[in-house]
Amino acid sequence: MIREIFDQFVNCRKSYSDISRQLNDAGIANHNGRPWTDRMIPTILGNENYI
Repeated sequence: MIREIFDQFVNCRKSYSDISRQLNDAGIANHNGRPWTDRMIPTILGNENYI
């Protein structure tokens, strides 16, 4: 899922809201079991553990 977020942002040039909407529409919950928000995406993209 993390790779998909990076791919959507870098290669497909999707916005944070597009990515979070896509994840929510697919029924993919975040690590807390909750829906994704626009603010979570840049947190993932900036996390050194994922980079």
